[in-house]
Amino acid sequence: MKNFKKVFKIAGVVFLVLIIAGGIYLADLFSSEELKVLQDEDNQKLVNALVIGYDAGADGIPRPDTLFLVSADLVGNGLGIVSLPRDTRVKIPGYSNYSKINSAYSRGGIDLTVKTVEEMLNVPIHFYMELDFDGFVNIIDVLGGVELNVKQRMHYIDEAGDLYINIQPGLQVLDGEKSLHYVRYREPIRADIGRIERQQQFMNALIDQAFKMSIIPKIPNLLSEINDFFRTDLPFRDMVRLSKMLVDFPRDRIEMTILPGTPEYINGISYWVPNEEGIEMVSLSMLNTKDYLENVRYEVDVLNGAGISGLAGDRGEILEYWGFSVRKMGNAERFDHEYTSIDYGPGGLEGALRVSSLIGGVPRENEELNSGEIRITLGEDQKRYEEGGTI
Repeated sequence: MKNFKKVFKIAGVVFLVLIIAGGIYLADLFSSEELKVLQDEDNQKLVNALVIGYDAGADGIPRPDTLFLVSADLVGNGLGIVSLPRDTRVKIPGYSNYSKINSAYSRGGIDLTVKTVEEMLNVPIHFYMELDFDGFVNIIDVLGGVELNVKQRMHYIDEAGDLYINIQPGLQVLDGEKSLHYVRYREPIRADIGRIERQQQFMNALIDQAFKMSIIPKIPNLLSEINDFFRTDLPFRDMVRLSKMLVDFPRDRIEMTILPGTPEYINGISYWVPNEEGIEMVSLSMLNTKDYLENVRYEVDVLNGAGISGLAGDRGEILEYWGFSVRKMGNAERFDHEYTSIDYGPGGLEGALRVSSLIGGVPRENEELNSGEIRITLGEDQKRYEEGGTI
């Protein structure tokens, strides 16, 4: 399965920009007392927020188009974001049949949506944030648009939904309306997943622009847009204090992924079907321990030294779920390796031990490797894993 650890959803961009902007403008107005709402039972500053971007159809009913979970470790300064495709197939609490995750909103509003995500990912959600797409358009216009190199023409007409997308390729400044069209456009072949990948480019451009000094005079107008189009159950004082913490987050401590799964048609309906094992890995590594943020700095090669078909790809997929940057999966020079070895470069013992905890193997330092490089040669001991035994 392809690793989506560098994927971004646009409502997450707006969330970060608004929180940071609000913190810059208001940080000095309040004391720095402890956040009381944003602490779990163990008094650890681990904060999970469900962020939803939506528009209203012709009947005026909000329809979530973008959903994701933001998890902030306010002690270790780490931020994990998991995008939840709107077509994700789930069981909504109180309903017996499977449905798309965005239908939870129409059935029970934000409360039922929060409960659905909590049960699917097995993590607590401390607060939610909602953004109307009309607000997104206004916010981008306040920022003066976003400069972006559009790689292909985007053309789509939905007269019933009053949606007309027509964006030419090339370097240009997208205003609010065209920015919304850009992030909502669903290409014919890859649909939601292609759209999510493409939005990485938009997010990088928007974050870079938001951190420029030229944004400071625009902050009062941005805050005005928040009041009109942005809703949350997070108390205002906690929002300000949280923003003060997020301002100091290093960019390399922010990692994003998509909910592991595959696109499938079931009874004629298109779903994103979650991978249960992948969900568990992502929940643990990105939403709880934040190991994902540490693992991403390691570049890993996975070599099949046992001759078991598909072994390198399978183990590489596991490591990708846990955030490792797998750059190569293939065969070793020979297939007679009895035991799995994990070679690591200078300072890489911690990463090698994490690899060993996931797939087995013996770590050993290798002076030929650079710092942050790990080379795994899979041995015949992996057969026990294939047969359901313990590594």
